[in-house]
Amino acid sequence: MYNKTVKYVRMTCKYLFSHILRLFALSVVPAAVVAFFMQPEGFGLIIPTSAVSGVEKFSDIFFLVFKRELITRCPYMIPVGLILMLLCISYTMGIEEKHFKTGKLTFRQPFSTLNNCVPPIFKVFTLLVVIYVVYKILVVCVLTLFVFVLENLGAASLWVSVAVGILSALGFIALLVCVRPLMFASATMLVYGYSFKDALSSAIGLNGADEKTALNFALIFPFLIYLVVSTVMVGLAVPALAQEIVNSVLIALVMQYVTTYVLVAMFELSGIERRDCKKYY
Repeated sequence: MYNKTVKYVRMTCKYLFSHILRLFALSVVPAAVVAFFMQPEGFGLIIPTSAVSGVEKFSDIFFLVFKRELITRCPYMIPVGLILMLLCISYTMGIEEKHFKTGKLTFRQPFSTLNNCVPPIFKVFTLLVVIYVVYKILVVCVLTLFVFVLENLGAASLWVSVAVGILSALGFIALLVCVRPLMFASATMLVYGYSFKDALSSAIGLNGADEKTALNFALIFPFLIYLVVSTVMVGLAVPALAQEIVNSVLIALVMQYVTTYVLVAMFELSGIERRDCKKYY
């Protein structure tokens, strides 16, 4: 049972860490932009009780979704960060897909690779960003109401914080599970050249009943590690600069893990032969 549950974690990690230096180099810059300018606590996976309890108007909700300093001082870093992430994910998927098909990992012809990969991946990436922002707004609204009710009932602040933390984490996990087929659609468009509609339909069909637990666990796994490390750093009052550096490394690894996971899982579920496998599995 254990081996089956960690199947995709193991496959993804074997490939990722076999090429970790080169893949990490591709993602470190966009990861640093996200860590330093957007959500240094880790994409806002956990929303602090103090922040939620201070919500009084919509602008307060807006600044929980987007950092106040980011919007007021350097709003241009939002599109910069998103573009860099898109380019990194597109290029990584392009070179890994070629590696899976040919057995050769090459970083040549980057512009040709981006030209082929950015258009299909842009659609999924944009939709994921929109879904995340809407999700974050809804979560802040729900948690604000939740905290208001608990505080009026006289609940201890510690238990309110614990409840908010658990609900935030569970909400994000549920979001990951829901958007997993959408992530697979990007790989399906890239590999088969399908339209978005056909790719999404095909990706949903890849959900084998006996594979769901392993697929969900493999996707959630890196975010749980990220969440634990980020929470520990905040709890230990680690200096802000050190937190941002560590978060940059974590985000870079998570980006490449998720990108690799999507392709590894898609090839495995589709039964496509991988010519790179002889070296690693």
